[in-house]
Amino acid sequence: SGGAQQCPSGRPEERLAEKRRALQQQLEALRQAEAALAEERHHQAEWLQDLERRERTLRCERAGFRQAWAEQETALLHLIIFRLVRIQATAATESAYAPGAATESEPSAHGRWSGVEVVVCIRGSMRAVAGEIPVHGILRASVALAVTNICEGDSPPAVGDAVG
Repeated sequence: SGGAQQCPSGRPEERLAEKRRALQQQLEALRQAEAALAEERHHQAEWLQDLERRERTLRCERAGFRQAWAEQETALLHLIIFRLVRIQATAATESAYAPGAATESEPSAHGRWSGVEVVVCIRGSMRAVAGEIPVHGILRASVALAVTNICEGDSPPAVGDAVG
């Protein structure tokens, strides 16, 4: 009634102890959060190191692959050249003219091949290469028959039309 006002939380020592406990709990929560963040940073650093290691490994593998690819291309070129020489020699012995694509002005020497035409689809220009191999040029140089590239704009004869 007219006496001293009482604090709702009790005596000042109790309030002080309660505030200390609350502060200790907050401090412990902050320490745990800090430890969790430090652990997360450590994991992220490990992940970054792992990604960098993998990237270096992939770069080395890519360099090795490119080297192997170049060596395979060289080996294929050597094989193709020797086969091309044999094909051209065979074509030269079976044809009345030097090896090359037969055209309407230069029909094949053998009558049974006069109506035969090789129809291909090689995209790109005559200078196009596949892995440094001039496929179109090799084909035209090694076949003693008419070669029509339907993807180059040459129009093949209609079915049933006589060639030559």
